[in-house]
Amino acid sequence: MGIYLCVTLLGLDLIAYLLGGNTAALGIAVVAFLVPVIIMSSYTLTHIEKDGTPDAHH
Repeated sequence: MGIYLCVTLLGLDLIAYLLGGNTAALGIAVVAFLVPVIIMSSYTLTHIEKDGTPDAHH
């Protein structure tokens, strides 16, 4: 889970830097970035709980 947090923070920092302090666009960009991150992390955590391992051997 730590790697997801690091990637999320890096992505949010990059978004804030590229928007150059435009706070009106920052909220929309953060939501658009965080929704897929939350979906991907919950999907991964669900499969780790089912399989017992982080390996994707479907």
